[in-house]
Parts: sequence; structure tokens; C-alpha cells
Amino acid sequence: MDLKQIRYFLNLADTLNFTRAAQLSDVSQPALTKAIQRLEDELGGRLIYRDGKDTRLTELGRTLRGEFETIISTEMRARELADLVTREKRTRISIGIANTMGPNPVWPFLETFLSDMPDVEAVIQSVRPQMAEEMVLSGAIDACFYNSVNLANPKLQAIPLYRERLMLAAGRDHEFSALDAVPMKALRSEMYIDRIKCEFREAVIEHFMDQDVLARPVIQSDREDWVQNAIARGFGISMLPEHSVVVDGIKLTPVSGLSLSREVGLLTVFGSATAPAIQRLRARAGDYDWPASKV
Repeated sequence: MDLKQIRYFLNLADTLNFTRAAQLSDVSQPALTKAIQRLEDELGGRLIYRDGKDTRLTELGRTLRGEFETIISTEMRARELADLVTREKRTRISIGIANTMGPNPVWPFLETFLSDMPDVEAVIQSVRPQMAEEMVLSGAIDACFYNSVNLANPKLQAIPLYRERLMLAAGRDHEFSALDAVPMKALRSEMYIDRIKCEFREAVIEHFMDQDVLARPVIQSDREDWVQNAIARGFGISMLPEHSVVVDGIKLTPVSGLSLSREVGLLTVFGSATAPAIQRLRARAGDYDWPASKV
């Protein structure tokens, strides 16, 4: 099976007319007919049912039509990307962001980097922290901002960027927002919102249980935006990394006796064989003025 055969079939599926399909394919009608027959032989079944002037797709033809359209669409996209790189000298890089991280301060850095690199096009995608190393190593993504820099794989390189504390998040109208630090015992009567994707989750629960302050969560969610909207609306409190807030109306305050933080780093494949754009990303990240640790 080759792409020409697939294109011929799709033109025939669209027109249900061998003469018109041959014209669209820029081949003779006998050549198109033979190509369709070879395709049917390879697939082991009829794609087109022909009864005199009546031409229609068989069940196999209808089933495979969508798959063939996807193949052609992917091939066209690949050609567009190749043309983009070879003719316009543009480079596309895929950057992962751990799904428990907010856009600050990574986004201001990327904004600066991309404005200085007009030949680079970035695709940003959410990544589960536990999958970051595997995805970078496999090439599924070129680099990843994520919340761990303790690597066992020598093929990977992590550049530490900044550290951020875990803090108590409450609505701005909540009484906690007026405090410099929230006493641990003050949490006993609060409605708690459980962020089930949070990598601090087990440590926080264990600490709160040791202090006998953890009430049954009023909400559990893996949607960071929903959790933060609930906090801003005064529905409950939660614990958030200090740079992760994306919803207005939330105030972050330290909790007395609770000291948890995470180090955010840029993960790439180690060495100089990586794409020049990733090498530049790495160098810029190392030189960037990231927030100073307050821990």
C-alpha cells in the first residue's frame, strides 16, 4: 500500500465516479482502476462495489475511509512542517509543563525566549510529573519544566531554576488573608479542598493528621482551575505552591510549623547532540533571573 493508492481511493470515495476520480488523480482511468484493485488485493477485501453505473463504497471501504483520510492529513502536515523548517528556517520544539505548575514564572521566561528567537515555534503541552522523564527521553517532548530535579538516568539533564513553597490558599475575604502566618490549630474548623494531583498531597495529609487538624475534604478534584475558583469563592481552603495561582481573589499565607517546598527545573536530554533550539533554551534558562528562594 502506498500513498498514491490511498489518494486514488479517497478521490473515488468522494466522487463515486471512476472517470472523475481519474481526472482528480491526474491518471488514466485504467491506471486508477488497477491501483484500486491492487489496494483491495493488499487489504484482502473489496473497497468499491460496482454494478453497471452504480458505484458505492463497501462496508470495508466505509470503515477504512476515515483512517485513510487521517493518513493523508498526517502526511500533508509532515510536508508542511518539513517545508517550514527547510525553506523558512523555522524550528518547532515541544515543551512540557508539569500539570501541577502555574504559568508563572515560566511563562515570562518563555515569552522572553521566544521573542528573541523568531525562528522557533513552541508547542506547549501539559505533562504529568511522573511521566516527564520518560517523555523527554523518548522524544515525545523536547524539554519539560517540572517539579523534580533528582535524576537517576545519566542521559537526562535537569537545570534547577527556582524553589517554591507550599502555602495556604484562601479567598481574599477570608480571615486568614489578614495574617502573616496561619496557626496550625486554626485549620481544624475549615472546609478543606483536596488537590488530588498535588505531589505534596501525602506529606500534607500526614502532617495534618499528626497535628489532628485535617478535616474531611469538602471537595476533591484533579482540576486546578476548579479548585482555585472554589477557593476564590470562599468555598474552602487548600494548599498551593506559591507561583501556581491563576485565579484572582486568592491570598497565599504560610502555615506555622509547615515547611514544604519543591524545586522546579528544566529537563532535557543530556549533551550537545540535542537540537540547537533546545541548547539555546537550556542556556537561556540557566542565565534567566528566576525568583529567589524564600525557604
